[in-house]
Amino acid sequence: TGTIHILDHQQQKLSLAASVGMTSQTVSQIEEIPLHENEPGPDEKHCLIYLSREAISQNKVVQRNHLKSQQSSDFTGREESDTCIAVPIHINGLAEGIISVFSADSSYFAPEKVSLLSAIAKQIGISLERERLTKETIIMEERQRLARELHDSVTQPLYSIALFANGTSEHARLGNFDKVLQNLETIDKIIQIPLKEMRLMI
Repeated sequence: TGTIHILDHQQQKLSLAASVGMTSQTVSQIEEIPLHENEPGPDEKHCLIYLSREAISQNKVVQRNHLKSQQSSDFTGREESDTCIAVPIHINGLAEGIISVFSADSSYFAPEKVSLLSAIAKQIGISLERERLTKETIIMEERQRLARELHDSVTQPLYSIALFANGTSEHARLGNFDKVLQNLETIDKIIQIPLKEMRLMI
């Protein structure tokens, strides 16, 4: 019986990503675990919610034995579950999620089992990091594509504007104000071209 929660930094909460052996009622209760709530009371300190918060805040494995039977059944639907362990999922050394596992046998979480859970948590962290890097790469490539398109759409109009601006200055110096107005209207039309393309890109 266990769960996997992933940290949502923006919302400051743990979001349920997967669960096994939990009752539907429990799943609805732990879909979201806010990181900042009131301190637990003496009868609540072993609860999965508070264990998850503790593991995240302290960035270490947290284990609690001898959970009260009613409390255990509330979370697992089985009266006999009395031990819980919460293992952080690390990305670049930071806790970005939690694996929580319940067992009826307090001796189940021997050092080798804890090491196995930590290894699983590490692999999940690696997968999450790869996914994030893939998304970041896609975003970066899209930004670069937009930058290239923006550069191409602006360069030619700017060159044309520079030419017309030089001509307009010369007409103004010679007193050809009709030509000045004509060139200004042309410049205004040229300016609208990249502006329209920029609106389409955004």
